[in-house]
Amino acid sequence: MCKLDRANGGLGILLFSSIEDVYSQAVLGTLKFPFVVQPFIADSRDVRVIVLGEYTEAYQRHNPDNFRHNLHCGGKSSSWEMNEEQVALCRKVMQRADFPYACIDLLIDPDGRSWVNEINLRGGLSGADISQKDYLQAVDVIHTTLLEQGQR
Repeated sequence: MCKLDRANGGLGILLFSSIEDVYSQAVLGTLKFPFVVQPFIADSRDVRVIVLGEYTEAYQRHNPDNFRHNLHCGGKSSSWEMNEEQVALCRKVMQRADFPYACIDLLIDPDGRSWVNEINLRGGLSGADISQKDYLQAVDVIHTTLLEQGQR
């Protein structure tokens, strides 16, 4: 599987039968750089975690008819209760990246292991409890606080 640069809504997610196919497409110029390659894991879960300072929420995106779980491609959302490992992973990612807020996409394999799939400062909120308005207000508060503290 690979994700094309700046192709959102699941439309830039491509499934290949092997890494050799990816190499061939890249060498022939049909697959444009940059892109990210990741293994396809059947029956995995796609969980978006929204972190805004102390506020955190998570929801699963699922599409039983497509390998793309994105809501844009027909997926449905449902709330997700993160376990301690997932909370710790998100905190570690936020600390390591020094992000005051982010949308973190977790890939959770059938054995329950969690992997960071993507991190974005402006991810979609279609399945979130928080509204776009409340999200943007929280981001503005974070930005104002950081500017007042002179940290960024």
